[in-house]
Amino acid sequence: MRKLNAVILVAFLAVAVTGTLAAQTQADLDAQRAQIQSDRNAIVATELPLTTEQTTTFWPLYKQYRADMQKVGDRMVKLITDYANSYNTTLTDEQAAALLKEFLEIQKETLKVKEQYAPRFGAILPAKSVLRFYQIENKLDAFLMKNVVAQIPLAK
Repeated sequence: MRKLNAVILVAFLAVAVTGTLAAQTQADLDAQRAQIQSDRNAIVATELPLTTEQTTTFWPLYKQYRADMQKVGDRMVKLITDYANSYNTTLTDEQAAALLKEFLEIQKETLKVKEQYAPRFGAILPAKSVLRFYQIENKLDAFLMKNVVAQIPLAK
């Protein structure tokens, strides 16, 4: 049953993300991101068994972690928007180099946030649970990015 619930929630995430790139207003984007985060919370809660004591310390830390990851996500949304804006015109080598540089910086920042939080999660959860948590996060991130990048044409 847990797996079925997780699959249903992940399927909903896919539908929610599909419209992200085409969001017409910041309010639309904010609402979609809030829904995705709510669904993400539900998946983590379903797939990461916690004791009552762990629950009281995990969720506030998770909220901080997701806020920091959202800042990185904001950079990715801007990068995708910048790419989309330049795609319909002639993409210069200078623009391409700048986009690539920003993409690589975003990747570094993502890893930095994960590295900063790993010992903090490790202070409240056993190592296997921290590993499981990062596996869940990585699967959700990969699934979301798969649906986003499927909409982005390759540079020409």
